[in-house]
Amino acid sequence: MTGKLCPYCQNRITSGSAVTACPACNTPHHSECWNYNGGCTTFGCRYMPGASAHSSAQAYDAYDDLDIELYPPGGGYPPSRSGHVEQQHYRQSQPRSKNSWLWAIISITAFLGMVAIMISTTFNNPTNASYMKRAIKCVNQEQYETAKTYCNLAIEQDPECMEAYYLKGTLLLELCNWRHNNIEVWMNQARHGNTERFDAADECFRQCIRFAPTDTTEYNKYLKLDNSEIVSRAYVHLAMTATLRMLANYDANRMNDALLWARIARQYLNKVTYYHLGTEYYELADALQKFVPG
Repeated sequence: MTGKLCPYCQNRITSGSAVTACPACNTPHHSECWNYNGGCTTFGCRYMPGASAHSSAQAYDAYDDLDIELYPPGGGYPPSRSGHVEQQHYRQSQPRSKNSWLWAIISITAFLGMVAIMISTTFNNPTNASYMKRAIKCVNQEQYETAKTYCNLAIEQDPECMEAYYLKGTLLLELCNWRHNNIEVWMNQARHGNTERFDAADECFRQCIRFAPTDTTEYNKYLKLDNSEIVSRAYVHLAMTATLRMLANYDANRMNDALLWARIARQYLNKVTYYHLGTEYYELADALQKFVPG
């Protein structure tokens, strides 16, 4: 299912995501999206929210809200001499869901919205600037997966887009939606060698530093920081992931690896001193200094 588009949130299904495939039409969804929506998002599917045929026990509800026969009843139509007349009468006598028309309207609206986005993307030829604006807007609306997608599009448009690399790195580390248990989760992942997220974030921050303008005092209109602050923050993030790897190796009694990551973390922290760093990140850098042996 990796790489497939979830029809509910319109984001690609990534490796390791919980996936639910519709039992009727086999459309893949993020499990969270499936549960939040209450079923399948495919219009006309018997597993869409509000449909009355979620199991074979309700076999006679064979028509959708547009009077289209989707599948024959599980036990066949009731026996009748007149056949067609009895089928029609039986169908009309079945109770319909109160929310079925509402879900039909929502599904059609969502489909038309997708078509509009595709048309807009095709004819407007968006630039990396427009992608970055959309990414920032999605971050402000807490739509982090969509923001990550726009960062990827901005990088495809301009492989030297430093702000896209920086923003994507922070999204990979979930720094935009910081939770108190993030560190604990990261530590457990590092202990078990699950560092794919760290690796991807580190690569983003290294690329951000690589493509930073020569004039680091220049103001970045997307991130609303001067480039010196962005580069300095990137080094702090690199030092943070290195420190987490160091601590995880200490816990696993892999002392040589721990010392290697300690040296890497110290090198990144030394780089921070060459750039401007705001108060919040200065305190983070200072805290990391205490964890990393000199």
